[in-house]
Amino acid sequence: MTEQGSGYRWWILTMVCLAMFFVIGLSWMSMPVLFGEIIAKNGWPLPSLLFAWGMIPLAIVFVNIPAGILGDKFGIRWIAGLGMIAAGIIGAARGMSTSVAMFQIVMFLFGASFSFAFILMPKALAMYFPPQDLGKVNGFSQGAYGTGAALALMLSGTVISPAVGGWENTCYLLGIISIILGVLWLITVKDKPAEAAAAAGPPVSVTAILLGLLKNPMIQMLCLIYFLFLGGWIGASGAYPALGVKGRGLSPAAANNVVSIALWLYVVGTFIIPGISDRVGLRRAVYSIGLLISGLGMFLTFLFPAPQVWIWACMWGITAGAIPIIFVIPFEMKEVGPALGGTAMALIFVAGNLGGFIFPALTAYIAKTMDPAPAMLWIGVLCGLIGYALTGLLVWGVRETGPKVQAQ
Repeated sequence: MTEQGSGYRWWILTMVCLAMFFVIGLSWMSMPVLFGEIIAKNGWPLPSLLFAWGMIPLAIVFVNIPAGILGDKFGIRWIAGLGMIAAGIIGAARGMSTSVAMFQIVMFLFGASFSFAFILMPKALAMYFPPQDLGKVNGFSQGAYGTGAALALMLSGTVISPAVGGWENTCYLLGIISIILGVLWLITVKDKPAEAAAAAGPPVSVTAILLGLLKNPMIQMLCLIYFLFLGGWIGASGAYPALGVKGRGLSPAAANNVVSIALWLYVVGTFIIPGISDRVGLRRAVYSIGLLISGLGMFLTFLFPAPQVWIWACMWGITAGAIPIIFVIPFEMKEVGPALGGTAMALIFVAGNLGGFIFPALTAYIAKTMDPAPAMLWIGVLCGLIGYALTGLLVWGVRETGPKVQAQ
């Protein structure tokens, strides 16, 4: 199986999905459900732990762009592989923290390290898969992340930690897995010769690359879309569990399950909808329909009590599976492509994480200044209609890049 062989690309997809499942999804999202154990065992206050949790997206904002530039310059093999190894080492070090201040610093460094792997996964797929498969394989990648994240939230505190002897050992275990995957990536994943040659020269200044991408109207629009989407998801998923109890009369378990079912069905949707985009050969129309429906579903989820809420949560989750289509478009743009795709994706992910910071602040303000029932209505408008559904309209500001266009 050579780097140029058609079978090798499926190994690339396997490695990308393993990285997204373990290094990103499971290792990242395992922490919130361990906070209760950490508080009981270490006596660290919850606000300090929540501050530490916020260190990860903050690190992503600062590190994604340098990580994308380095990936475009030196290739996916070394930058992503070393990023996984660093994420494993630093992720394990979370369990060695002797104070809450040290824990906060290590969490920042963890977010910084896995950015070097995370940002290059779409680039790795674009290097080896043709346009007619890009939506599908990016859907598999995002589905692997979503599955890892969902399992982390379900199992880390209730199954894994008790099985291995505590939250510290959970960090060590996940760190070891990340290191093994990083070493396996370095051994088996190669940069395609054409991409390696493009990365080697002719030299172009980092400033010129960044300015060129920042001035590109399509990249600007994709940044805005992901800002709204990720902000809407983080804002809604953070607000619903508490407000669903007070504002819609759900039990705490039911309110948590509303968000869980939306996440699980999002995973299902990522395996289906991007593949539909590949088959019909269009990106904008499939994404637009998916996110308009998903945004309406999220809005109605916040609006209705049980039992109707389960219908709308399902609609919200499964049609949000269209989001991986956004990760395909930069690699189909002739002025970006795989050669500059790492940097372009870095800009998009930075915008998304800024949304992930701003939207929760807005939902917190709404929840603080309104009674629970009207707060649910306005958070539904903010996250569902202004967040999700609006992206389905904005995508028409991006030119079509799908396989139908590629074939012309």
